[in-house]
Amino acid sequence: VQVMLLWQNTPAHELAFDQVSLQPFEAGGRIRAKFDLTLEMGEAAGGFEGVLEYRTELYTPAEMARLAGHIATLVKAIVAHP
Repeated sequence: VQVMLLWQNTPAHELAFDQVSLQPFEAGGRIRAKFDLTLEMGEAAGGFEGVLEYRTELYTPAEMARLAGHIATLVKAIVAHP
């Protein structure tokens, strides 16, 4: 199983060079997962937000909903008792 965990703690902003500028964007739509399971989290206004991406050949939506519940419980405990 290949798992990737990302913690995004850098503010998203535009980068500009001589003749090139880069801007953050939301990659909407369906994409094929690069890893069997990817959890990307970061700070948002007043809390945390995250994206859980998974291979549908390996996991069901019910399994991922259960995993998301476990992750939420873990994050709440960490915040309550740093």
